[in-house]
Amino acid sequence: MGISLEDLLEMMPKPEGKPQAEDFEIWRDNLPALEIFLACHKQWRILTGVDKPWYQGLRYVEVEAVMRLKRVKDKAAVFADLQVMEDAAVEALNAR
Repeated sequence: MGISLEDLLEMMPKPEGKPQAEDFEIWRDNLPALEIFLACHKQWRILTGVDKPWYQGLRYVEVEAVMRLKRVKDKAAVFADLQVMEDAAVEALNAR
């Protein structure tokens, strides 16, 4: 999709003062879903709570628009993979 995995990982913000995660491998079959997930990083439905925000999930209308703009061929398969990532992200984000 125009960017190498190495460049993508280099562009990701690295929190200062915290240990970096170990290197990891992305399977080629999972790369389309990861690219869409990262492209949708500002498309979260977030509720404001008393003590912290509550992440509900991604806004699917915007996800569909991103997939269309990125010319994803197998939208159904990428969407299914994206939902697995979304579920894990919601759990991690709300556990903070």
